[in-house]
Amino acid sequence: MFTIKPYKSPVEEKTGVRPPPKEQLRCVIVVPKTPAAGSPWSWRGYYFDHEPQTEVELLNRGFHVGFVLADAGKAWDVWYTFLSDECFDS
Repeated sequence: MFTIKPYKSPVEEKTGVRPPPKEQLRCVIVVPKTPAAGSPWSWRGYYFDHEPQTEVELLNRGFHVGFVLADAGKAWDVWYTFLSDECFDS
């Protein structure tokens, strides 16, 4: 069973993403300064800060970027449903 709840990152985390507590998963949404029409978004797994050139360009173009800190599978499906139904008009 998956439950999604908001999480406020600790100040000392700064721009990085620490591993979540045991038996929890984490999804980070990066919001562009100026969202593009239709609120487009992109999806990425695990590596929040590794080779971010594509995500930086998408943010510059107004995309929201979601990082899911989990292997592909049921957790991704749950996050995708939540993001599409609750956060973005799809």
